[in-house]
Amino acid sequence: MQRLETLPPPPGVIASLQAGFNIVSSRIALIILPLLLDVFLWLGPRLSIGKWYSVVLTDGLRVLKQNGFPSQDLAVYNSNVPMIVDFFEKLNWLGWVRTLPVGIPALMLNLPSQFPVPTPLGMQSVIQLPSFLVVLGSIMLLNFIGWLGGGLYFRIVAGASLGTEEAGIGFMRAFAQTILL
Repeated sequence: MQRLETLPPPPGVIASLQAGFNIVSSRIALIILPLLLDVFLWLGPRLSIGKWYSVVLTDGLRVLKQNGFPSQDLAVYNSNVPMIVDFFEKLNWLGWVRTLPVGIPALMLNLPSQFPVPTPLGMQSVIQLPSFLVVLGSIMLLNFIGWLGGGLYFRIVAGASLGTEEAGIGFMRAFAQTILL
């Protein structure tokens, strides 16, 4: 025969939100890391692959013409090239630092309506990534940095919600768990 245990009632929505707000308001590090990332994405340089991707699309169009691709399909492809190049020109590749879902949360939108972006410090500088290897290397490096930041952030979150001793998560363990996730 099993013994029935009486469980406490589940917490209410308002009580859960209040407890979360109290934890965040008492731990400034939970607010500072996302705030620093947002400020960096806003005021720091932008990484762009627009010029490199434009060359890739132009070369692709040339290869399609040489291989006898139908002209009506080439016209559709050619009409979409400026929109695609504009998208990749405006996209900030530094957004890879966020490494969703295990990175530091950020509010900055990576696609501005105008380019380059005006900031309180002047116009935002744009760094063009010149080749596929540089793009791939930057994505790998930014992911690694995002994993480090995410591990640190989730270690702080665990310490804030469970208590530092109860969480018992060191930085290296948090970093390893972030990579596994």
